[in-house]
Parts: sequence; C-alpha cells; structure tokens
Amino acid sequence: MMTEVFIGSIAFSVGLIAFTAGALLTVNSNNNPNGGRFVGLVITLLAILSLVFTSYNVAKVVFMQNTMQKMMYMRNMNNVKHMKMKEMMKHKAPKKQQDGNASPSSDSKQ
Repeated sequence: MMTEVFIGSIAFSVGLIAFTAGALLTVNSNNNPNGGRFVGLVITLLAILSLVFTSYNVAKVVFMQNTMQKMMYMRNMNNVKHMKMKEMMKHKAPKKQQDGNASPSSDSKQ
C-alpha cells in the first residue's frame, strides 16, 4: 500500500506542476497574440483531469487496503478459533492405554 500511495503522491505533484504550467501559459498568452492560449487551456484541462483521477485512484487503493486488512483480521481470527477447537478436540479425547500388557492392579481390582 505504501508504494501505491507514494507513486500516487508523485503523480499528484506532477499534475500540480502541469496545472501551474498550463495556467501560466494561459495567462502569459494574453500578451502574446500567437496561439498559446489554446495550448495553455488544453494543458490546464488535462492537468485537472489527471489530478481528479489520481486522487480517486489513491483514495480507492487506501479504502481497499483498509477493507482487506479488516477481512484478513477476521479470517485469521476464524482460523485461530478453528485451530483452538481442533486442539481442544484432540486433547479432550480419552487417552488409550499404550501398553497392552498392563498390570491387573492398574486396570481394576477384582
């Protein structure tokens, strides 16, 4: 999860740089009559879309990771409960006499 969030923050930073560059190009194109305003608007629009999708994907990864951690915790708790139940069943079973030639005094008195 840390890797996805780290890459998402880098992508968000690049999106902010692109947004700033697009806005700067749009503002400076007012002084220059060449076609820089359209390019600045396109860059700004693409940067905004990039920021929105990056934010959405990072939030989705974080939410999915939290949900998966809760599910894994619940699954591990169920495994622990089942293991304990199996161990209890093994330990509660009466132990059979290991030696077939046991002395009569240990079985029962006649």
